[in-house]
Amino acid sequence: VLIPKLTEPDSNPSLMTSILAAIGELAGVSGRDMRPFTHELFPVLIELLQDLSSLQKREHALWVLGQVVENTGYVIEPYSKYPSLLAVLLNLLKTEQQPTTRREGIRVLGLLGALDPYKHKMNVMLGPLLVADTSATQSSERKGKDEPAGDSTSEMLVSMAGCPLDDFSVVLVVFLIVFEASCQCWWRCCCKGC
Repeated sequence: VLIPKLTEPDSNPSLMTSILAAIGELAGVSGRDMRPFTHELFPVLIELLQDLSSLQKREHALWVLGQVVENTGYVIEPYSKYPSLLAVLLNLLKTEQQPTTRREGIRVLGLLGALDPYKHKMNVMLGPLLVADTSATQSSERKGKDEPAGDSTSEMLVSMAGCPLDDFSVVLVVFLIVFEASCQCWWRCCCKGC
């Protein structure tokens, strides 16, 4: 009931902060029962964190984000589900002048948990391509086939043609690792046959 009120375009800022405060308190009281609503709430909170029109909205959105994460135990996964979350929080820390807001931002980052930087970069860069590639690899492993993973990896390289050089280097390394693993598998199959 409260989440749709946050997305109304002509909302009064004091009404928005009151709704955010209610959601934050609700998260504190309900705990894990609030978890099914996180998929609706997180995109709205991320959008409010980027809203430069009201400091109060940003502060309350940050506090609610912390309350939801702390009380539902929804940690680390939000980074992969919402790839812009880390960038938004880090940008808030860089640009925010209020020490209390910066402190709350650091607290929220701590509550969200540690993240493997490489995994996050791959998630942001490749997103659905990486998920599709790993699911194809897992499905071929389940079937017991030792087929090279050339098609999906090649498609991944072609799709990355317009990216910056350091991002392309990471993709190239991933491609070479996958290619080497498939060659080793092929070589073992050939040697067993001899």
